[in-house]
Amino acid sequence: GPREDAYVMPHLIGMNVADAVRRLESVNVKRKLLTLSAPQWPHGAVVDQTPTAGTRIPVSTTAELTVAE
Repeated sequence: GPREDAYVMPHLIGMNVADAVRRLESVNVKRKLLTLSAPQWPHGAVVDQTPTAGTRIPVSTTAELTVAE
């Protein structure tokens, strides 16, 4: 049968959230954004991601990004 497209989750931690979201949108991966109070990180930086970088994900996966507020 038709194989679902898979994609390797990029490393997004440390990127600005706008860049990270563009990166996911370019491969049609949906994302959910969570915010976290993280004073040691610049505002808007991605501080955590699920799945982890390098994981093979089907494009139907929703990636979760945690963003410093």
